[in-house]
Amino acid sequence: MNKLQKRSSSKYLFNFENEITTTCLLFTADWCDACKDIEQLFNDKNRQYKSSINFKKINIDDEDTDYTTIQYKIVKIPTIILVENGKIINYINEKITEDTLNNAIISANAGPLENVIVNK
Repeated sequence: MNKLQKRSSSKYLFNFENEITTTCLLFTADWCDACKDIEQLFNDKNRQYKSSINFKKINIDDEDTDYTTIQYKIVKIPTIILVENGKIINYINEKITEDTLNNAIISANAGPLENVIVNK
């Protein structure tokens, strides 16, 4: 099963906080042009780091996501949040670029990108 998944159940989304691995959440919406612009980047990072980081897309317009968007204080999209051991370790809601996402991943893995397990 691919770790990059759209989830509409806030109950499921809340459960990821108990995971030991890092989870990268993309808060998005179908109507958001800026979200569409970074979706390919998000998909590429999922392929690159799928063995070490869980990637999940959360469509804020799906049913039952209100609690999750409030819980993570989502006020604009796209927003990317990295969570590890139930704690937010990075919150990006300004211009999301490959560099900002790479820097967030580096900080989440506590080392340079070369030290992150990459599937080829």
